Amino acid sequence: MFKEKTFFSKQLKKIMFEKNLTQKDLATKLGIEQQMISFWVTARRNPTTNSIKKIATALNVPVSYFLGGNVIEPDEYIINIKNKIELLEEKNKLFEEEISFLKKEIKNLKKNKS
Repeated sequence: MFKEKTFFSKQLKKIMFEKNLTQKDLATKLGIEQQMISFWVTARRNPTTNSIKKIATALNVPVSYFLGGNVIEPDEYIINIKNKIELLEEKNKLFEEEISFLKKEIKNLKKNKS
């Protein structure tokens, strides 16, 4: 799940420093024991996916902040899919219009030939 075992730990320490939070402060925000924060900060344990989501929300950062930045958030993924669908629909519509145009051209050519 992580690029390296300590990546999450490094990112957690960094954001806690930037936000001037102690382990106790973060534990209180998350409603968990301070010892769990200590395990995460020292890379003795990795948090669950659900915990990462809660931490990200509490610290106002995207989940990808803790996972290496290459992870697409679900909402972003949905938007990307919707955009791709719209593009495909547009291409398909153009394709259908081209077929319709070509059929009309063939019909006109046959009419002019007779």
